[in-house]
Amino acid sequence: MIWVIFAIAAPFLWAGMNVVDKLLREHHLKNSASLSAITGVLAFIPILIVSSFTGLTIPSIQILIGALMAGFLSRIAVIPYYEALSMEEASRVIPVFMVSPVFVLILSFLFLGEKLSINHYIAFILVFLGSVFITFRSIQGIFKPNKAFFLILSASLLFSIGDVLIKYAYGEQNLWNNLFWFSIGGLFGCSLLFLNKGARSDFKKVFVKPKSSLVKLLLLEELLVFLSTVFFFFAIIIGPISLVSVLGSGFQGLFILLFAVILSKYFPKILKEEIDKKAIAVKVIAIFLMLGGLLLIYL
Repeated sequence: MIWVIFAIAAPFLWAGMNVVDKLLREHHLKNSASLSAITGVLAFIPILIVSSFTGLTIPSIQILIGALMAGFLSRIAVIPYYEALSMEEASRVIPVFMVSPVFVLILSFLFLGEKLSINHYIAFILVFLGSVFITFRSIQGIFKPNKAFFLILSASLLFSIGDVLIKYAYGEQNLWNNLFWFSIGGLFGCSLLFLNKGARSDFKKVFVKPKSSLVKLLLLEELLVFLSTVFFFFAIIIGPISLVSVLGSGFQGLFILLFAVILSKYFPKILKEEIDKKAIAVKVIAIFLMLGGLLLIYL
């Protein structure tokens, strides 16, 4: 069951990455396409270095397309994710990713032959309602999910498709070989993003005369991206994709809430979010509602 450790370690790093992403998006690179393209290019460097020592092979055409598409979709999915972070508190945005395991279950049923039960459909309703609920600032008035909710929901769907493709691509490949082709797909996504004039301008800003604070955040970002990606891919290799997905999304919501509370209380200059009792109560209730749905899936 060592895959469980990696499946939980990855969202811990993701939660830290979410905080760094918010700082990058709000204070340095205000163009989501720019941030996605630049972090995507930087993320490829350590994977290229490690993969060059482990040996690379070209898989069958179906597996190759699956790995490339997974990387491409994951890079594109980062754009609505960054946009959502720029609009809302990280602790309200990130838990909506808990919808991803439900998407994974549906996609696994359609393309990998996994069967759904009545519990899965009930769980879908619980997870979906919880993800909507967590974006509300209070329980009074009419429930109106904001734009950030729909952005993160679209990102969740794209990431879910990528996760299923990753699992499929591992049929013939080892960890580093799949990571390499996954990253090549991500680079293709970056090349499309650089068609955006703002992305090209920000790329020059980062690599010609970067601010020291920006460089530090980008280095920390890429370290977290590299380690979390390796942990997540390793968990997918040896564990069931549905369980890996549910552990990742569930614990990420809890970790980001914990980080938000600690940073808001002791380091408000880094991250400042609502930490009054009512706000925390709404977030905790929503998270446990989603966790209840996710738990129901596997009972």
